[in-house]
Amino acid sequence: MKKLLILSTVFVYTLLTATAQNVVSNFWETDGQVNATLRLNNKIYLGGEFSYIGPSTGSFGAYNLTQNQLLSTGISIRGMVNAMVTDNAGNTYLGGNFSVNGASFISLAKFGPGMVLDNSFKPSINGAIQKMVINNNSLYIAGPFSTINSQFRVGLAAFDLTTSTLSSFAPNPDGQVNSLATSNGVLYVGGGFSFISNSNRSSLAAYDASKNLLSFNMPINGTINSIAVKDSLLFVAGNFDSIAGVSRDNLGSINILTSTVRNWRADVAGSVYQMAFSGSSLYVAGNFYQVGIEARNHLAGLNYLTGAVLSFNPGFDDAIHSIAIKGNTLYAAGMFHSIGSDSRNYLGAVNLSSGSVTGTLPKVNGEVHCLLNSGDSLFFTGMFSSYGGQTANNFAVLDRNTGTPVAATMDINGPIHDFEIIGGQLLVAGDFSLINSTSRMGVAIVDTIGFVPNSWDPQVDGKVYDAQVFGNTVYLAGSFNYFGLVERNYLAVVDAATAVLNTWNPNPNGPVTKLVVNGSQLYAIGDFNTIGSTSRNKIASFDISNNRALRSWNANVDSTINAISSNGSSIFIGGAFSNVGLNSRAFIASLDTSAGLAQTFNAQVSGEVHSLKADNGLLYVGGDFSTQLATGFACFSISNSQELDFPVKPMSGMVRKINQSGTQLFLSGNFILESSKANFAVVNLSVSAPTVQASSLNIFNIAPTSLSLRFAKGNGSKYIVLAKQGSAVDTFPINGSTLTANSEFGSGQNLGASFVVYNGTDTSVTITGLNTTTNYHFAVFTYNGFSSNTIYLQSNPARANQSTIGGYNPPTSAATNVTFSDVRLNQMMVKWTHGNGSGRYVVAHVTSAVNKIPADSTVYISNSEFGSGDDLGAGNFVVYAGTEDSVLVTGLTSGLSYYFKVFEYNGDGQFRRVLATAPSASMATLSKATEPNTGSSALIFSAVSKTSMQLNWTNGNGASRIVIASMGQAVSTMPTDGETYFSDNSFNGASSYLSDRERVVYVGSGNQFNLTGLAENTTYYFAVIEYNGSAYTINYQSSGFATGSKKTSSSLIVPSTAAKNIVFTKVGSDSLGISFTPGNGEKRLVLVRKGSSLNSFPVLGKNYVANTEFGKGDSLDDGSFAVWSDAGSSVTVTNLEAKTTYWVSVFEFNTSPFGNLYLIDSFPEANTITLPPTGINKIKSSGALRTYPNPVVDGVLTIEFEKPIASDATFSFYDLSGKLVYEFTNESISQTSVQLTLPRLDAGIYLVRVASGKEFFQTKFKVN
Repeated sequence: MKKLLILSTVFVYTLLTATAQNVVSNFWETDGQVNATLRLNNKIYLGGEFSYIGPSTGSFGAYNLTQNQLLSTGISIRGMVNAMVTDNAGNTYLGGNFSVNGASFISLAKFGPGMVLDNSFKPSINGAIQKMVINNNSLYIAGPFSTINSQFRVGLAAFDLTTSTLSSFAPNPDGQVNSLATSNGVLYVGGGFSFISNSNRSSLAAYDASKNLLSFNMPINGTINSIAVKDSLLFVAGNFDSIAGVSRDNLGSINILTSTVRNWRADVAGSVYQMAFSGSSLYVAGNFYQVGIEARNHLAGLNYLTGAVLSFNPGFDDAIHSIAIKGNTLYAAGMFHSIGSDSRNYLGAVNLSSGSVTGTLPKVNGEVHCLLNSGDSLFFTGMFSSYGGQTANNFAVLDRNTGTPVAATMDINGPIHDFEIIGGQLLVAGDFSLINSTSRMGVAIVDTIGFVPNSWDPQVDGKVYDAQVFGNTVYLAGSFNYFGLVERNYLAVVDAATAVLNTWNPNPNGPVTKLVVNGSQLYAIGDFNTIGSTSRNKIASFDISNNRALRSWNANVDSTINAISSNGSSIFIGGAFSNVGLNSRAFIASLDTSAGLAQTFNAQVSGEVHSLKADNGLLYVGGDFSTQLATGFACFSISNSQELDFPVKPMSGMVRKINQSGTQLFLSGNFILESSKANFAVVNLSVSAPTVQASSLNIFNIAPTSLSLRFAKGNGSKYIVLAKQGSAVDTFPINGSTLTANSEFGSGQNLGASFVVYNGTDTSVTITGLNTTTNYHFAVFTYNGFSSNTIYLQSNPARANQSTIGGYNPPTSAATNVTFSDVRLNQMMVKWTHGNGSGRYVVAHVTSAVNKIPADSTVYISNSEFGSGDDLGAGNFVVYAGTEDSVLVTGLTSGLSYYFKVFEYNGDGQFRRVLATAPSASMATLSKATEPNTGSSALIFSAVSKTSMQLNWTNGNGASRIVIASMGQAVSTMPTDGETYFSDNSFNGASSYLSDRERVVYVGSGNQFNLTGLAENTTYYFAVIEYNGSAYTINYQSSGFATGSKKTSSSLIVPSTAAKNIVFTKVGSDSLGISFTPGNGEKRLVLVRKGSSLNSFPVLGKNYVANTEFGKGDSLDDGSFAVWSDAGSSVTVTNLEAKTTYWVSVFEFNTSPFGNLYLIDSFPEANTITLPPTGINKIKSSGALRTYPNPVVDGVLTIEFEKPIASDATFSFYDLSGKLVYEFTNESISQTSVQLTLPRLDAGIYLVRVASGKEFFQTKFKVN
């Protein structure tokens, strides 16, 4: 038996020989964008915005929990695996939407022991699988699919594990299935459905071991994401607010034996995604912040008997998708980046006793969505493409030959944007301030051994986006304003040896993002529209040979430029623009170097361009765009603007940066390539001929006018197939030529008497357009490259020949056992056991038996909607033509009998032969019940509140009735006969929708109900519609029903009685105690103004933030401050000045969804004077401190004091309206200088107030 291999090191790699424009697989990849690449000697330097670098592994991994080592699974998965299960035989099943070992994407795969792919199990499923579970030797799958092996299966299906065949189980829920669980042979199904197995079940259903729906029915008002069973207790979690009418928020428990909701309650504030048991504890994981009354971030433990929340509280910082428990350890996978104070990205483990982080799980570069613990192995899958790598802080060095990291690294505290070589050392540019603990802002030169910055330091004050070394000077572009004390905005030149700033000062009025040197010309792009006082929009050019003077060259681009690349006499630009000068050029353009005029090059892309690289007659383009052949990355011929079919393509995302070193292209961004590489990839541009030819050419499916080919791969990247009639292929493809293929013989490009019938990466093709009883010869060649770089392996192509046949015989065995299911008013499922034909027709006739037979040599067009397919005559319609064993026939009329025959056939087109003997069967559609002829009446409303009302009416003569509610306008959408609707008597609950504003709010036989979930101050319109019948036979009353409308009450009520009797209960030198008698408002706003009475009033609808420390709450236009905004009748106000008059006003208010409603027509007001000071000196002078820089640069503000401040001094920042915008408490030793990093503030003047012990300091500063 094959075993999973434990690797003693992280991974073992084989260096793959690059052939042609292929992704070099052994190069490690990152978890973020690579902005800069540089090859120096035998090393590749990477700089950007990433924290991880690791091998390309695909999105499926395994880890040995006992030996704490990675496991080699022997398979490569790309795409998304959502579910994993194992059976008793040691087989593992993966479900999702993924590819195994580079093959086509599938939804379900089976692996034997040792993770050996079982190629005999290949179901065809037309959608992804989300959940799986094994129960009673059946594999249950759930997801957004509708057919399996061309048979009708919606959302939920099962496979027999003994035979690996699809089960007849077809519950066809009307909504998504999110969870599957088993216990004691019972299958529990949870999701967001309301109808399953032809029965009403709201989001929860149960099936016995024979796949029969059980009577168990506990309706969920919302959706279920997870189900867990312990003994006779069922736990459900998700997004809901009640179970069987009992209030439960997102988590609840049901007694299976009694079908009752347990008193067990632990409401969750947020979504629960998965649950797991350990001993007496239930662990829940998801995207939440509170369980019961306890704060719990994304993971919590509860006693499953009592519901008590455990003290267990690891503190994840983001959502958890999946958990698995082994022993005393819980393994978690999700979107998180930390657990408590420990850094853990996407995958982590915690001790169940302490909640602390434990274990050494591998690092991954993306979200992990699913975990499976099997024995000592932990399997994990998700959106990652690499695991088992290492931490990298925006910088990495790779060996040029192996693609793996070298030992040396650099600690840098911000993104890197560019590398340049300068004197054998590395110039680093970016948005950083420290390199290996040495202060360097934006740019530095480091050695290539220890990466220690040398003394070169131009003292730039901001970000450097790009650098260009030209002779003994360095051009710097970025978002900066000063070099030391010298102003230099966005573009500058410094000495390459001394870092001394050059006097050149072009002074663009916005950041410069990229520079290109082309001969003696310097080009700059960025967010500017002037250079000095001269207009230059987004791009400018300077003459290096003429003291870097601004050239008259002016492209006049109308919007953002993100990328620039030079190519001889052409400058290529890419961005979000649509015009260059007077020429229309969308997103990409070529400019001449003499005047800046748009050249004829006009590549067609649809979307913003972020990167460009011109090389050897080709232009590589990356960005958020699509073209005819690709998305996110494309290649164009510079000579004719034609897009070329470059072999490397993103499967998702886009390329944001393109760099080149020799014959290697470096791509980075947020992408996943078809090769599964993510975020960073090295593409080898060199082209060499393949050395191993395609072989073992096999011909099968031989028909009169078609046949199929299959061959074994060589070691080229693609294959072409040449076909020739009558004799061997004697012409060969020529290097440098691109050949156009067509699988219809004679329609592809010809090479002499041969035709190209295939050109691609697959190893099989079906050839059509052949003549009967004719011999055809085929040759298969492998090749590398594309366009003019194509090189073919011309020797010894795989060869074979075959003659087509003259015709077919009809089948000899007829279909049998025609049966019916899912019979409704206007549809039914027809099933049969097929005969020995290659396909079959199903013919249907209404009211009498089928009386026509399909003719030979004829291909009939089928349509499962009765009457829409070909008519054989006399109303005999073809409702199916194909290879499967069932069809859902629609478009039928209720109450009529339909007859069916199934005819087997062989062959196609003029060669088709039909077996006239066919089984016959009939089935009648259901008949609608009689429509009620007396409608309901006397609709009245009572107990009307803001969110609910009572409805009563007099019933008509229907057996039951539904009530439709419409928000804002009359009911216009009528119920559909044969359709069952559901209601929880809430307009915003789980009731059935008829339109975006109309819902079914009552279904039943009564004449009254209480409607909830309404919006206040809103008019609702109603229709009470009688009906007879049930399920598919329901017949709704079409006219004469009761209607009415009613408006809910409003909470927009202003208090009518003001507060009164303001009393100053305590007067101090810096505080006041205030009491008052409340009015009839829900709450009250207390305003205090210094010096004079109030002359501004609260604004209706505005919610003021209050603070009992005067001056720190929201202020009104007159300078009064909110000191209280709540219920109550007293408040103590502090931070007042001694011997000063203060005026107090109290406003009653009610809350509402539209803000607070204040009573401003009547309010009490009083004033008093604070006591004289008690001898403590309070400094109020701005001269006691100073701030710099002023204006503030990049949010960093330094504050210096005349004497040391207290170690617990408080810094409060206010805008000119008096609103507190930021507050900081000093926690260091007493000092005379503090440097603060402020939050992002709008431009304007701000006040900083410092409270140090009993002293106060304040001054103003400016933010640009």
